Amino acid sequence: MQPLFELNYTKLAETPFEVVLEHPETGEKLEDKKTGEKMFFLVYGMDSEVYQNAKKRELFTKLAKEQDKGEGKRTVEEMLANFESNEEMTLETIASCTAGGKLLGVDPEKPTEWVDVTKENALDMLKLIKWIPIQVNKAILDRSNIVAKHKKK
Repeated sequence: MQPLFELNYTKLAETPFEVVLEHPETGEKLEDKKTGEKMFFLVYGMDSEVYQNAKKRELFTKLAKEQDKGEGKRTVEEMLANFESNEEMTLETIASCTAGGKLLGVDPEKPTEWVDVTKENALDMLKLIKWIPIQVNKAILDRSNIVAKHKKK
């Protein structure tokens, strides 16, 4: 039996991992056919401090919006309980968890040009195509990505 402390991924999650984008229909890894270089986002996992802080910001933004609209007087604890059960993240939260990456063919005028994904442009890159944040979100929420990254070392 594996000791429980070995299943604490918090420290492992503080190092970002690659999420290689896949073709949404075929599942094929998206890459430059000439060089084999893959398109990817470099992200922090759900056990990281980066993710936890992004989720808190998202929670308090939603709470502030509710209060501005005068929608009920839910407590922070009620909001948090509801919020934590919802694994879907906003694009802003996914962007906050992004440390880098590379994409090919972002500009239709320059289909062979690589673009670096940075903290500054991550939100714009996630908005390019609707399925991109879905793949990135799924990877952030999958703890096995963190474990797999560290087993390779």
